[in-house]
Amino acid sequence: MSSVSALLRDLEATMVRGSGEERVQILARLTDLFLSTASGMAEDQVSVFDVVIGRLSRAIEVRARIELAERLADVPNAPGGVVRQLALDEIAVARPVLIASPRLSDQDLVAISAAKGRDHMLAITERPDLGEPVTDFLILRGGRVVTHAVASNQSARFSRHGMGVLVMRAVQDDALQATLGTRRDIPSELGDQLMAAAKN
Repeated sequence: MSSVSALLRDLEATMVRGSGEERVQILARLTDLFLSTASGMAEDQVSVFDVVIGRLSRAIEVRARIELAERLADVPNAPGGVVRQLALDEIAVARPVLIASPRLSDQDLVAISAAKGRDHMLAITERPDLGEPVTDFLILRGGRVVTHAVASNQSARFSRHGMGVLVMRAVQDDALQATLGTRRDIPSELGDQLMAAAKN
């Protein structure tokens, strides 16, 4: 990790007196180093990058934060603190990690949804394999557009209660009825309710 130590020294100097462009260059070098070694890295080594990249990413402009989010989004062991920081940023920055990062837990996704609102929720609805705690929250708090988006995600999982709420709303919402009609995970009795609503 000697190259990290050298970068840390560069970082300290850059944070004190460097320009914005110099910070972006240091961040790019750090991210390159992390990505080139991430697959064999222990969690304590990842945590070093988490602290350093997290500190630096708070001092760069939006364009550079978007690029950082795009580079880290699908890395299985990306620095967790940095990913959560990016996920809570403005939507242009947050979107890549909200859609793809495996570092965001169901608990993280619920907290982000509660803190940030509809644009962040809509990005979350695009994630593969959304868990029940997340879909329950999105249905409860997301409004019609978010509800339609999460119902359209064929890999999302719904609790019995969440699916019941969707079917109940579909009685008054033809578009939601049509979306739910494409799902194969609706329990039979709720499916019967959906069919009855469709006939009315």
